[in-house]
Amino acid sequence: MLSWVLSSALAGPVFESVAAESDIGMGGNWARFHAGSEGWWFFQMSGGNYWVEDVAPDFSGYNDRDRIQLSDHGTLQDAQVDRCPDGGWLVLGSASVTTPNDSGYAFRADADFVFEGSVTIEEGVSDVYHNDMVPLCTDVATGASFTTGDFGHSASVFFDLDGVVVGERHDVPVPGTGSSLAIRPSDQRIVAGWFGGAGSRDLRFTVFDPDWSVVEEYSTTLPEHYALWTQRLIPLGDGWLLAHVLRPTEFDQPEGEIWIQALDAEFTIVDSIRVSPEGSTTNNRPWIARRDNILAVSYDREVQPRMTYVTLASAAVPEGDDGVQDTAAPAGDGDTGGADEPCGCATPGGAASGMVGMVLAGLLARRAQRPLSSPDRSNS
Repeated sequence: MLSWVLSSALAGPVFESVAAESDIGMGGNWARFHAGSEGWWFFQMSGGNYWVEDVAPDFSGYNDRDRIQLSDHGTLQDAQVDRCPDGGWLVLGSASVTTPNDSGYAFRADADFVFEGSVTIEEGVSDVYHNDMVPLCTDVATGASFTTGDFGHSASVFFDLDGVVVGERHDVPVPGTGSSLAIRPSDQRIVAGWFGGAGSRDLRFTVFDPDWSVVEEYSTTLPEHYALWTQRLIPLGDGWLLAHVLRPTEFDQPEGEIWIQALDAEFTIVDSIRVSPEGSTTNNRPWIARRDNILAVSYDREVQPRMTYVTLASAAVPEGDDGVQDTAAPAGDGDTGGADEPCGCATPGGAASGMVGMVLAGLLARRAQRPLSSPDRSNS
């Protein structure tokens, strides 16, 4: 177990408890949660495409026969997803066409996961690493971040996206691989969360104006061990929550334990919690999503999505802030808004369907699963 003593939180402890780990009983990776109207949207990569399924507040009800296909590619290796201000979805994916990770793509769906189109951002470009990309879909900026230069000590490029049209390319002086992007609510500036590279204990944060000029820079040093994959940064009041991997050694493997840090407005750590099981050090690709004082946590280990939840202290959650992204009200998350039929997509790789067995005590009751409309791929 990796542990350390941290300074007291500015307003008391942030984390109360972490639940036991669970899984969905099937293979996949790049697992992500986003809050639905009652439960969660669960995303994952499987068979070279990205998929989504509606699950209950306790994560139960997963059925791969009902999942919706969000990309129409077939050989994607990595993928990420972000929700857009109109309730729609931006999915990014990478592939290797000529050299490893030389191609990047974007896919768009509306709030009901009806496919709206796709675009090749770059293909066969060997001096940009398109894997471990970072999506951002906001009123401030919308697009895709990819890494350039040497891994861990690199810069990135951000491509503006307008629907499925590629716009301006921006040079950004922070790594893109394994990083995160978010919008600071107080001033609508872009915040990048990243790690200091192999051998570094630093969590780093760079604040940008919308034109990607640097405004502020922060660095927080972990008392021990090494940071990696700072892949999810979300605001909490005037502070932040950051999900990342923690490695016991400098860089002998790209996995470790999954931790969440609570940070104040100056990006100083005020509380911390390990969410992966004690002694488990082969976890990767961390993610969090919040509803009220519950954090849905996802990551993967040995090519299988894992999930748990963290309960936040009530005093740490601002009154009236439910953590759910404010969007135009979608008809999805159970209400199809279209054809009442399941996706009917083929199950890649022979993956078996499963159900999460864990029931979270005291959490909302499981809601009935309803069929979701299939994506229309005619515009891709």
